[in-house]
Amino acid sequence: MFAVIMAGGSGTRFWPLSRKKSPKQFSSITGNSSLLYETIQRIRDYFPYEKILIVGREDHRDLIYKEASMLPKENILLEPVGKNTAPCIAFAAMWIAERNPCEKMLILPSDHIIKPKEKLLEDIKAIDYFLNDNDALIALGIKPASPHTGYGYIELSTASVSSPFYSVQSFTEKPDVETAQKFIHNGNYLWNAGMFAWNVRTILTAFEEHLPHIYEVIHELAPYLTKKDYSRELKKAYSAFETISIDYGIMEKVRNVMAYKCDFTWNDVGSFDSIYRLLDKDTSGNIFENDHYNFDSKGMYIKSKKFVATIGIEDVIVIDTDDALLLCKRDRSEEIKKIMDYLNKEKKTSLI
Repeated sequence: MFAVIMAGGSGTRFWPLSRKKSPKQFSSITGNSSLLYETIQRIRDYFPYEKILIVGREDHRDLIYKEASMLPKENILLEPVGKNTAPCIAFAAMWIAERNPCEKMLILPSDHIIKPKEKLLEDIKAIDYFLNDNDALIALGIKPASPHTGYGYIELSTASVSSPFYSVQSFTEKPDVETAQKFIHNGNYLWNAGMFAWNVRTILTAFEEHLPHIYEVIHELAPYLTKKDYSRELKKAYSAFETISIDYGIMEKVRNVMAYKCDFTWNDVGSFDSIYRLLDKDTSGNIFENDHYNFDSKGMYIKSKKFVATIGIEDVIVIDTDDALLLCKRDRSEEIKKIMDYLNKEKKTSLI
């Protein structure tokens, strides 16, 4: 089995820490190492380095090489432009197929936090074994801890194929609060963690059937993928790809889809509030990553190189960088992408 780590995200909800030139997967948001580096190290006890692929953006080449320096250089696949997850996965699948069409693939985002890693590796082992005799496309799901509206949901069939493997009834993208609460009450829904597993032949067959244009383009590219340099052909292929997610393009359409109920703690690090929930806090629920004075403030997350004083403030995020300052209510941190929309509209490129 190959592990394919998708490292092409833009991290728009982590502005101003995350920028176009250095998105969150290359930042040490929760520790001393980058999220990408931590993802690689989390799975290394199951996957030798030669069985780990990174798919990222050409304009992040240096950052990827730095964080993934332990991998063979040929295992770093650089997209000329981001076209969402379906082209990314098709690229990786065909790269693997040209070397061994009987291989299996595990798809992982580069910017999630999973604990403990031992539970993750146990789940990977179970999925790897299951795929020896099954041609399913497997979505890894997490038991919901709350009616979160920032995640997709997987509706499970009432019957378990072989617990913890389940048939899938449907997928729902980021529901409103009322719908999410119904899902939690119902009890047969999982959070869609954006992680997948399958046999290489199975996913390529799914592309051929449901995204035939992408399949045709990647099939034409295939003979070049064993050469030392195929950047010109890859650029041509990506110019022809449509921008589409694997969820919408494949998973919501195929019949042979299954879900695996994972047994680990998961956080997609999708907002500053999600980071706040991960980190240690003082007795008032505050996180100060700086020299500070606080009187009667609660639920604060403050990151600054300056001395910061707070009095009577609650549930606010303060992120201070050299050229920008963010002030945001913690429960609205998912809306930070609106700032990026504004900056793009006003062409404030130095801040993007």
